[in-house]
Amino acid sequence: MFEPEYPALYRAADKLSIDQQKLFCNILILNLSCLTVGALISLANSKNTWLTVMQLVVLSASLCCSLCLSYFRYEKVWYSSRAIAESIKTMTWRYVTKASPYGGKAQDAKDEFLKVLKLTLKQNKDIAGKLDQYLTEPQITDWMNEARNSKLEDRKKVYLTKRVKEQHDWYAFKTTINKKSAGKYFCYLITSNILAVIFSVVKIFYPSFEYWPIDFFVTLAASLLAWMQAKKYSEHASSYALAAHEISLLRSEVGEVKNEKAFNEFVLNAEKAFSREHTQWIARKDKSL
Repeated sequence: MFEPEYPALYRAADKLSIDQQKLFCNILILNLSCLTVGALISLANSKNTWLTVMQLVVLSASLCCSLCLSYFRYEKVWYSSRAIAESIKTMTWRYVTKASPYGGKAQDAKDEFLKVLKLTLKQNKDIAGKLDQYLTEPQITDWMNEARNSKLEDRKKVYLTKRVKEQHDWYAFKTTINKKSAGKYFCYLITSNILAVIFSVVKIFYPSFEYWPIDFFVTLAASLLAWMQAKKYSEHASSYALAAHEISLLRSEVGEVKNEKAFNEFVLNAEKAFSREHTQWIARKDKSL
């Protein structure tokens, strides 16, 4: 069984999405880290020049990161390119399985597939110029045609193994990861808030003491909250869990697929379930505008 070879446009959009996500997360981490370090330096409450200069440097770096995130809008490109990639992936599997609208003759299906790819580029002109990878690779790969031309049972096996099962396993894995991350960062956030409150109470009884880490823990809590909002751990855990359950139910229906018509309906229902996540990427893109 061949590994799926997706269209060049999918691969370009997928790589762009991954690269932009890494850029966004790395710059955001640097931004929040600089703010937290700046608050930690202020704890020293010292007139030492080098400490003042160090604080100026880290706060200036934080400002640069904020300006960079605001100007380049990495999250917008991340969401948009991911939406493009997932849309093309759905189209590819419909083409491979001969599902609507690619169930006709081979040449008609190819023409329709390429037409939709062109429309996708036209609708995403702001991102199209950034899709500069895999320019010499084919849009309709040999694997796509070989899988499409195979027997029903072979297409069914490929789809169940390389699409349905892999999607189910991915959603299940991501549900666990995001749920754990949500719990972990929530504990960090609550701990930071509690420590800020404790030191604020203690400060009432010892007002003459100068070195209170209250600002540090407040900044740390704010940074953790900003990171949690950016990563949306709880939101993703819920949406991925729902998708995993839906796919699990679909897999239980595969025994009823006995002919081309039933297989077509099965693929369309499965891709609708997968497309819900794709729809969420489009929504995130619109919110980032």
